[in-house]
Amino acid sequence: MRDLTTSEKNEVHIYDKLGGTNIIFYHRTVNSSDRLRYKGLTIEKLNAGIKMEDIVEEQLDFVLEFITGVSEGAFGVNNKPISSDPQNKNYYEGWKAVIREKASDLLETVKTILFDETNYLIKKNSTLLRNSGNGKAPGRRRKKKNT
Repeated sequence: MRDLTTSEKNEVHIYDKLGGTNIIFYHRTVNSSDRLRYKGLTIEKLNAGIKMEDIVEEQLDFVLEFITGVSEGAFGVNNKPISSDPQNKNYYEGWKAVIREKASDLLETVKTILFDETNYLIKKNSTLLRNSGNGKAPGRRRKKKNT
């Protein structure tokens, strides 16, 4: 069930391939007007001939406006965990800036989920679906040799 209550603690769960961990990005609720503003700004910049690199930079800044925190233990600096929670002893004041600079790949994923491809159509035999019984990908199986 999708809860439609406005919140600052909505979650986007992402598997970080580089870190080998699951990370939760907390974000404020994204409304239709926010998505329209994002798409409008992007199209406006493209039509104005602005370089794609600069557009992506602005998109990352746009996404960061919605990010309200990250799961504890998700990131560290100099082998010391950092926190986005001001009440935590590991609070790192510049957590958004360091994530933007060093983990923009994850912000790109959050951007895709929140603004670009908000839902995915998964075909019946997609490898994104798993058989709950055997844990193997559905679809064609190798034919066994007849004996």
